[in-house]
Amino acid sequence: MFAAASWVLMASMATAQTQITIWGIDDATGMTPVLAEEFAEQKGDVTIDYRFVPFDALNQEYMRAFATRSTPDILMVNTTDTQFYAASGQLLDLTDRIAASDVIQFDEIFPGYQAAVTYEGRIFEVPKGANTLMIYYNKDMAEAAGIDPEAAPESWEQLRDYVARLTDPGKRVFGIAFSATNTQEAPWQWLPFARMAGAEWDNINTEGSVRALTLWRDFVASGQASPEVLVWPQGDAAASFRAGQSAMVIQGSWDVDTMSQAPFEWGLWMLPPEEEGGQRVSAAGDFTYAIPAAAKNPDLAFELIEYIYSQGDRSWNEFSGMPVRPVTPDNVEHPEAYAAFLQQLEYGRVLGPYDKWNDVSLVLQEAIQTTLSGATEPAEALERAAAEISSITGR
Repeated sequence: MFAAASWVLMASMATAQTQITIWGIDDATGMTPVLAEEFAEQKGDVTIDYRFVPFDALNQEYMRAFATRSTPDILMVNTTDTQFYAASGQLLDLTDRIAASDVIQFDEIFPGYQAAVTYEGRIFEVPKGANTLMIYYNKDMAEAAGIDPEAAPESWEQLRDYVARLTDPGKRVFGIAFSATNTQEAPWQWLPFARMAGAEWDNINTEGSVRALTLWRDFVASGQASPEVLVWPQGDAAASFRAGQSAMVIQGSWDVDTMSQAPFEWGLWMLPPEEEGGQRVSAAGDFTYAIPAAAKNPDLAFELIEYIYSQGDRSWNEFSGMPVRPVTPDNVEHPEAYAAFLQQLEYGRVLGPYDKWNDVSLVLQEAIQTTLSGATEPAEALERAAAEISSITGR
């Protein structure tokens, strides 16, 4: 009897499996579950429990899990929320683990993402991937308008000129499209322009930010951009470009495969600085990996994060994403687009980073919406926004 019991115990120990639980927005073919399963297969004694959480439900589900101490081992956190969760005290401090890692070299990560995952000098997340914004332009329309397709606009003045020349009311073609909708996408697309003019989200009432908002307002007021930009999410703005209804669109790196279906030749231009030779800025986004303080398997979870990080050169070809550090995969697909976005990422900066960013975002959304709709002047909208942001930050 004793021998039989011992055999059962030894057998169960030999086949014991450790389960890593992950919550995130990647679908079944996405980077996280695919690479997690690879990691589990290599380890042999690990299983993966991956739960898809819709984007709009992420924060609600995470906060409920924190409250009930029923967190998974790994959470996927939006770059706009990294500071909020770090400040909450609910995440494991990864600083020492990263310093001791032979895989994650923090200094090689693009600066915008280093800032996103650092809170009060400590590192609480590891960037999953990257994305940024550039100007997609219709080469056929550019040539027809007398614009050299290889001559990117080098200033806002030149951008204004290109937009005006590409606008064709007779053919119902707008010069440029972008997203100024009443969501996070509006500050995501507009803030790079304010930053290029020397402003910042917590110093938003400046002459430079007024010029940046005036630029966008003028595009709409002149009929060079559709008034639909006020309701277009980024996908709809991009659709207007692919349909030939807009000659240019500010859009992200994730859309290259879809853009390749357009019935015309297109190219990419970097977002131009305000003045030629001036400061360049673009957006930086995507998700990060965090380990909750209450995770059951933090060491194994970090090892999995290291594995995913090590596979960054697969992000573009296999998962339509950008790596968080400057690497180039073998046999890169859409090589010109990849090189362009990699260069733009050098200037990428995340929204915030700030632990109450979502409150700030609502204020900026209102300023953009009221200005582009013609309800307020740029200076008035930004003066009000600055006062509201000051009440949020307490400074």
